[in-house]
Amino acid sequence: MKLILGTVQFGMDYAGNKQINKKEIFKILEYAYKNKIKILDTAYAYGNSEELISNFGDKFKIITKGNVLNLNNSLKRLKRKKIYGYLIHDFGYFLHNELIWYRLKQFKKKGKIEKIGFSLYTLKEIKYLLSRNIKFDIIQVPYNIYNKKISKIFPLLKEKGIEIHVRSIFARGDLLEKKSIEKCFEFIIKNKYIDKIVIGINCLEHLKENIEIYNKLGGD
Repeated sequence: MKLILGTVQFGMDYAGNKQINKKEIFKILEYAYKNKIKILDTAYAYGNSEELISNFGDKFKIITKGNVLNLNNSLKRLKRKKIYGYLIHDFGYFLHNELIWYRLKQFKKKGKIEKIGFSLYTLKEIKYLLSRNIKFDIIQVPYNIYNKKISKIFPLLKEKGIEIHVRSIFARGDLLEKKSIEKCFEFIIKNKYIDKIVIGINCLEHLKENIEIYNKLGGD
């Protein structure tokens, strides 16, 4: 299953949608788990999302995001000694504090994180990292039918063994009519370089619809 469940609305209002209540969150997590979603995407900045996830135990792998200084706090919130992935959430902060990458590699070496990487926005940012020979495991970027340019670098990233995770596949909610959802998923599924697809949802029914459409289109 390539789908990753995004959890920003577990902890805060987002993109004009209200924070999801705790009871609904647990229903969402149960349904996601039963339908073979194995990874949750969260962040230190997503309100109390990490704490709410921790109440569901260790059934899911976790990718969280922050500026490295937040890592130990995130582990405490998640009630985990180690997590699957940690992504630097603010590229601008990284540019002014590149030593944080060294610290992140140390956390990986100690076994607190399996894979490290960056949550980015532009092709320029990726090219900068590659030009500096910074060796990362995961890249997460926005990608959808209106935002295709960044895919030019995907073949090179795959050659380097980097996991490609895409987000904002519905253009932050602008493409949420059912036929549009199908077109968005179809566009993403056709790209053979994409490893994981991060989807944000605002209720259980929304998740059910996404999974149904994804499976209908032959997503694996």
